[in-house]
Amino acid sequence: MDSLSLYTAIEGFVLSLAAEGKSPHTVSDYRGSLRRLQGFLGKETPVAEISRDDVRRFMASLNGELAAKTRRNVHTGLSAFWTWAVGEGYAPVHLMRSIEAPRAPAPVIEPFTEAEIQGILQACQKTRGWVSRGGEQTATRRATALRDRALVLFLLDTGLRASECCGLRVGNVTLDRGRALIVEGKGKKQRVVFFGKRTRQALWRYWASRTEMGEDAPAFATVLDGERAMSRDVLYRLLRRIGERGQVANVHPHRFRHTFAITYLRNGGDIFTLQTLLGHSTLDMVRHYARIAECDTERVHEIASPVDNWRL
Repeated sequence: MDSLSLYTAIEGFVLSLAAEGKSPHTVSDYRGSLRRLQGFLGKETPVAEISRDDVRRFMASLNGELAAKTRRNVHTGLSAFWTWAVGEGYAPVHLMRSIEAPRAPAPVIEPFTEAEIQGILQACQKTRGWVSRGGEQTATRRATALRDRALVLFLLDTGLRASECCGLRVGNVTLDRGRALIVEGKGKKQRVVFFGKRTRQALWRYWASRTEMGEDAPAFATVLDGERAMSRDVLYRLLRRIGERGQVANVHPHRFRHTFAITYLRNGGDIFTLQTLLGHSTLDMVRHYARIAECDTERVHEIASPVDNWRL
């Protein structure tokens, strides 16, 4: 068996991830987890000599430093690394299979209310208001108003991940049918998502305002001429600022995804179709959405029950 230092093995593993077409976000997460391990054990430590106790001590050192969900993500990254290392002949056994992953609490999911979405859409249109010298409250129309409204409606109507939205190209969208082919999802799997008439109209207005827009142009660009695609960081900052102007807390791409999923189920959609639309490989997260939607339905019935309200 080849003796390979942890530092060198990490470099080889990262290259293999890129060759497999893993998303930059996944590669960055895995690299960060392994750099933590390297800092704990030393960069020259031979991979073949790392023991289960070494990894257990490392995972224990993260308690109190990282949240449970982040520790679970570290475990996932190390597991992927050892799968590669064993397959390449650099490690004798898969250490992570005997080390239980940290239990992460169920994510707190707070979908947007209709009032919050209305506030966000209003914030897309106008700058933050100010008082003029004459004492009048005023605001101006934002240069990116068409783009931002289309972006918010598209995220809400499709439930796309941030990376999928940023990677979407004009040529992958069929505007008249309200469908988009997603090719940048997890594992490079392709799927089709759909969006309604109002979103189509908003997207058409935004695209009509752009110049020289070819099929390879980003669907949502950082500049008005549409030459540069948004990054995930740019998208997060943009939505956070829109939320601040609209006085809506916790505005980020994944919350639109949550809102789409729960609203879909509230309106009678089934979990299997939702799984396909969201691009989930399992039903675990979809079932979580379903439990929330079911609780919502129960609360609505408590309010709307005709027998109770009419005191029959």
